[in-house]
Amino acid sequence: MELFVSTEGQKGWSGSQSEPNSAGTDGPLPDLLAARNVIRESISAGLSEDVVVLVRGGTYRLNETVSFDLRDSPPAPYTITYRAFPDEEPIFS
Repeated sequence: MELFVSTEGQKGWSGSQSEPNSAGTDGPLPDLLAARNVIRESISAGLSEDVVVLVRGGTYRLNETVSFDLRDSPPAPYTITYRAFPDEEPIFS
């Protein structure tokens, strides 16, 4: 599963697209917290694949610390990877 995070993202969007769709009804997630929460839901529902979160370039203002705990651990043998979108530089401030 691939999830996308972007400064253009919106709460309630699926995160399955790297950019907003033409109708403005779906697209990337707005921040790491939203991505973490989608992944938590997937784990609770029985995650059965690796997850890669691709963070688009831009400046992300953090209003709170994003923390991870045991709820964020996928079942073996699956992994969760957070990384920058290719050739882009996300900045967390």
